[in-house]
Amino acid sequence: MAATITVEEVKAFVGTGSTPDFAIQGLIDTANGADACLDGLGLTDDQVKSAKLYFVAYQLTASSRGDVTSESTKAGASRSYSGATGIDGNGYGQTLQLMAGGQCLISQLGNQYSAFFDVIVVNNA
Repeated sequence: MAATITVEEVKAFVGTGSTPDFAIQGLIDTANGADACLDGLGLTDDQVKSAKLYFVAYQLTASSRGDVTSESTKAGASRSYSGATGIDGNGYGQTLQLMAGGQCLISQLGNQYSAFFDVIVVNNA
């Protein structure tokens, strides 16, 4: 069975801001979905843990829109984006692609680039 990581290890590895522990655990659970693939590679526990940490860090810091290049006031409600998106959109994703076991974890994303936080709708009614 592939090595596991904990919420505390993720917090120590990457700033998680106000992300609740249950959301981080959900990302860890997604990473654990790659265990069969990772086990087949014969990696050390440290290699697996490192790859899983980069996978979760990528998910926590991913943006499906690229980098914000300009913003306006709330009254103007405008933003502009540029740069790479998806797995190439940040250093964690770029590094994960190069790591042993990285492709096993990336395959857990399916057609999505970010598992959480793409859209939040608040009903003030």
